[in-house]
Amino acid sequence: MTPEMHVREATPADYPALQALYLACRAHAAWLPPQARRDGDLAHDSYGERLWLAQDARGALLGFVGVWPPESFVHHLYVRADARRHGVGRALLQAVASHCPPPWQLRCLAANTEALAFYRHLGWQAVAEGVDGDGAYLQLQQGPLADAA
Repeated sequence: MTPEMHVREATPADYPALQALYLACRAHAAWLPPQARRDGDLAHDSYGERLWLAQDARGALLGFVGVWPPESFVHHLYVRADARRHGVGRALLQAVASHCPPPWQLRCLAANTEALAFYRHLGWQAVAEGVDGDGAYLQLQQGPLADAA
């Protein structure tokens, strides 16, 4: 994590900024179906999850991660476009690692090649694949059991 970045658990007061980033990222996600790029209610889509956010030194939101703790499942990882490739995603995933036991899992749409490259760079491995309403996806896993897959 860079010195000018701070990661902390989100509070209800953070939700307006988180919702705005969620919608902004989805609006530019060419790998999502058109309807999914227009829609998104983070409070609904992350119900029951724990969220952590990254802020810069001035408190501006850089990104967030949402996790379903019972399964250590990373459901959301969004980073502001101008903050990508600066360690934000890695720092957010490190927050997950310190609060949820491995192995950590997530689903990534196969068309989201940038995210897949990011996860693979961090050692995540594909353990399954499938198709849902948004398209073909890979289920990825990170942690001690990833090597057994």
